[in-house]
Amino acid sequence: GAPTTPPQTPLQRLQELLRQGNASDVILRVQAAGTDEVRVFHTHRLLLGLHSELFRELLSNQSELVLQEPRDCAAVFDKFIRYLYCGELTVLLAQAIPLHRLATKYGVASLQRGVADYMRAHLA
Repeated sequence: GAPTTPPQTPLQRLQELLRQGNASDVILRVQAAGTDEVRVFHTHRLLLGLHSELFRELLSNQSELVLQEPRDCAAVFDKFIRYLYCGELTVLLAQAIPLHRLATKYGVASLQRGVADYMRAHLA
């Protein structure tokens, strides 16, 4: 018979969605302040809006955003987006503060709490 692949979990499907940018309806262009370095993310309005009131407002009538972020925040933006899709993260201590700043700016309370707990545990 034909080889069967095990069914994907919802988390795996979301990871795949993020990786491939399938049916993405929003483009985020994240510019590191003071540089011409721009990272492009193909994302989904629904998922961003689920986690962030600010994204919901920003994307209510446009499908492309240019976001200026400090360099350290721009450098971890991929992790930030991954968290919005997958609800989990692997973080290095140096990334915790910029991630917390992004979570605060975009109002992602669960990530704010998670990173704050992580920092408390590692800086105690």
